[in-house]
Amino acid sequence: MPGGGVVYGTAFALTRLMDRPVYAVALFENPESGAPLLRVAVTIEPGNSEFQVKSPRLNVLTNNRLYTVSLSIYWDDAHTQLLGVHQQQVLFSVPPDLELRIEREYSVRIL
Repeated sequence: MPGGGVVYGTAFALTRLMDRPVYAVALFENPESGAPLLRVAVTIEPGNSEFQVKSPRLNVLTNNRLYTVSLSIYWDDAHTQLLGVHQQQVLFSVPPDLELRIEREYSVRIL
């Protein structure tokens, strides 16, 4: 995303096909110190076994760091009937010789 920051995300696969929509809420660890988690909600339509979730745009990242993503799946769009929870980590890592280029091209500060 030239000039607009970067996103981090993950791809998920359901362990079974659903015959009705289910609702996912992803909480991304915020790279900015002391900032709240970044929340993204998506609907998984019936018959879809795979889906992706991406964070909002980020302008600060720490190189060679794992960021945690917590995913909750709900039966209802009010997010009250929990179906399952999953947590994984996403690694942000770029070679040191590319840090300055990425900072300039994507308006990202790499710590």
